[in-house]
Amino acid sequence: MIAALVLQSLSAAAQPAPVETRFDRPRPVGPRQVVDRNEFTTQTAFLSCNNVPDGDGPHELAILPNGSAVVIVHKNSNALTFFDVNTRTATDTVTVHNLPVQVAVTPNGQYALAPCVFTNDVAVVDVATRTFVTAIPVTGQQPYKVLVTPDSHWAVVGVINDGVTSAFSILDLTTLTEVATIPTGPQGLIGFWFSPESGRDGYIFTSFALSPDGTTIVLPDRGGSRVLLYDRIAAGQVADLPTAANPSGADVSLDGHLAVVTHEFGVQALTKIDLVTRTVSGSFATPNDFTDRLVRITPDKSHAIAAISNNVVFVNLTTGATAATLATGSVGDIEISFDGQYAFISNFNSSVIDIATRTIVKTLTLAPTVEAVVSPIALRAVALNSRFKEDVHVYDIHGAAGFVEGFAPSGPPPEGDASRSIAVSRDGTLAVVGNDLSRNVCVLDLLAGTVRAWIPTGDRVLGVAISPDNHTALVCNADSDTVSVVDLATDTVVATLAVPQRPVDVRISPDSQSAYVNTVAGSDRIYFLHLAGAASSVVGSILGGQMGSAQGYAYTGLSGIELSPNGAILAACASFDNQLQLIDTATRTEIVRVPVGNFPYQVAFKPDGTRAYVINAFGDSVSVVNIAGAGSSTIATVSGIDFPATVDVDAAGAFVYVANDGTSPGVRVLSTATNTVVATVPLTGETARSAHLSATDHVLYVASGNSAGGTLARVNAAGAASAIIDFTPLSSSPAEMGFSEALREAVVAQPVADGVDLLRFGVPETYCTGAANSAGPGARIGWSGFTSIALNQFTLEVSGSPPLKGGFFFYGNAQAQVPFGDGVRCVGGTLGRLRPVTLSDGTGHNSRHLDFTVPPASSGPAQIVAGSTWYFTYWYRDPFGPLGSGTNLSDGLAVVFPP
Repeated sequence: MIAALVLQSLSAAAQPAPVETRFDRPRPVGPRQVVDRNEFTTQTAFLSCNNVPDGDGPHELAILPNGSAVVIVHKNSNALTFFDVNTRTATDTVTVHNLPVQVAVTPNGQYALAPCVFTNDVAVVDVATRTFVTAIPVTGQQPYKVLVTPDSHWAVVGVINDGVTSAFSILDLTTLTEVATIPTGPQGLIGFWFSPESGRDGYIFTSFALSPDGTTIVLPDRGGSRVLLYDRIAAGQVADLPTAANPSGADVSLDGHLAVVTHEFGVQALTKIDLVTRTVSGSFATPNDFTDRLVRITPDKSHAIAAISNNVVFVNLTTGATAATLATGSVGDIEISFDGQYAFISNFNSSVIDIATRTIVKTLTLAPTVEAVVSPIALRAVALNSRFKEDVHVYDIHGAAGFVEGFAPSGPPPEGDASRSIAVSRDGTLAVVGNDLSRNVCVLDLLAGTVRAWIPTGDRVLGVAISPDNHTALVCNADSDTVSVVDLATDTVVATLAVPQRPVDVRISPDSQSAYVNTVAGSDRIYFLHLAGAASSVVGSILGGQMGSAQGYAYTGLSGIELSPNGAILAACASFDNQLQLIDTATRTEIVRVPVGNFPYQVAFKPDGTRAYVINAFGDSVSVVNIAGAGSSTIATVSGIDFPATVDVDAAGAFVYVANDGTSPGVRVLSTATNTVVATVPLTGETARSAHLSATDHVLYVASGNSAGGTLARVNAAGAASAIIDFTPLSSSPAEMGFSEALREAVVAQPVADGVDLLRFGVPETYCTGAANSAGPGARIGWSGFTSIALNQFTLEVSGSPPLKGGFFFYGNAQAQVPFGDGVRCVGGTLGRLRPVTLSDGTGHNSRHLDFTVPPASSGPAQIVAGSTWYFTYWYRDPFGPLGSGTNLSDGLAVVFPP
């Protein structure tokens, strides 16, 4: 069983909270996987759901001296974005070097500076022209933070190195060069945060402060129980001050005479430092645990404002007494307005505090934010929603008259952020990708390998589905409480249906006329939708069982629903009730609730609808449910499958394939006859995320991943003889997977990389090699892909034929060795032949297009039936062939057409 699992009934909570990890000592930043967002090849490709330029992974921000714009550093897309706070739009994006994590703007407004961790330099961007100027190399490795002196002449850059022997790099901003380096105590990465649902993450670094006159640097050494002072001008250390353990947060007063340092991890202390004498002038025991390195000195130096759990406190800097405790909720940031009158506390319910009265005078509710800045000239605050979205919030902080001005994406639209959910059309030509953060879906043209459209839908996109007739897509907008009806002919939303209390997943009936949506907040319900384009409507709902999420699953697993093959029964996993709810879709009524194992998560039906197989996440088991109306019951429990994650039943109904997370990840094969595990196929050590069992080639495709990356495994689904075929690396750690049977293509959603992996394996093909038509290798033909699935048009690739020599194909619906000329063709049955559109090029490698239609041309077979197998042989002129007639024949190719 996975050790750290979080159960969450979303009736009581919204989006799963970010997970934070803190380290006791600084350390370097680890390597990250970089995705080439412009790559596209035929067989294995990454297709970005973003446009270029994009803004991914907003990490910090700085405001211009005139308050007109903020500069946002996007660590994942290696860019700085300028965001106009008045119009709330991203106006300019400037590419910098690898992994920028913080940004500062010079007080004169000339430059924006961003330390780039993995290229060991500081990017310099011209603010006026919004252009990249240069990158200043620093001595050492991994610069992570930059502060600028008031005269805009010097910059101080924190450099991690090994996290033990760190340094400050001093930059001359008039010459744009490094002029000094100061060895320091440990600096670096002291933690990170991770948002389970979207896969977003970020870094938490050592805090240091620069005095307002730009001369003194204050560095808490959290592992050394001391505060170190450095003189920028002398380029050296000037004080080593012992303190209580775990000094973490630091701030310096406006006059530069006083510094305060908070201590974390249960130490409950605040240290006051006289920067003139460079001594500790006070050490106060406090009743609170300080958090998040957040502390600010009030303009009059009378108090420190510091973060504790779900509150800020005012600590008297003379007595050490707590003068006020204000309930703000979890503290994102603390910023003091330009006039010193107010403190702004970022959060879901951001607070405006009157510093003089030490009271909250306004609560500004919008969405969770952390990093924040205040305007140098106006009562305005700007904050990043970087944990749950990639948004910028703008607030008016005029005390009690303050208000939320609005928000917008942190990067230029359109973007496809956190591509998490996916649906592939039945004809295999397109996919709809739900982007969890950017409030939209992408429509992918799988034939062309391109993004066809970005369609705005609603907040927090989760479940998506495409109707069997390929006309309609449905999109669950969880935090908008809506389901969008998308017309795939026009790529537009033609109806928005109110589905209250967080819709998360959707299924569509076989006739494309009805849909079913489950919600997971408040009183969890199943909603019934009638699909009729713009006239679509919600026609009813019934109470569901208690559904929600399990954060033990990557990207947060949600209670699943599934339709029986004939669409007559909807099965819903009431995860927190340990029940499977069965619903009659015709009468829209509950049939029965069947007790199953601990936390039922997903369910799959046997093709004849007589059994349902339920994977129980925390029961480490599969429940076998006999479907018999109100008499439905669990007839068997297959135990010993640690944290099952996916479940698929083969087309014959003979075997069930269950891929698991937890220990010993792999695929367990269950016999439906005996309800026992008859085979175990080990995976690579990564945990299973999504799977698809192909009825065409009898292959189970399993997308697996971990924090280091991902893999697509192909398993020969042969019951007890099942075995691994191969493993293909993925671009990152995957979420959901869709599959195009027509293209033999896995489409794997990648939330971290904001796109999809496309892995095309080709249709199943075999050769009849009994006819030795050539002494040499001869020509070989192979499947190359569809050009139009609707018209059954596809391409066969010919290689090895003589240059500039023509030929034609025999094709038929049977395999037979039939004499032809001096050779043997491997095609029989109902027979046709077709000349290629093009002759061979001079290399002997060229595509020959066979264009089939239904019904086909008169020269061809009567009909190509879905799921049928067809055979091909290529006859061509070969003056050097062994047959003596100047011709030759390839071996035969068998192609199984998609059902």
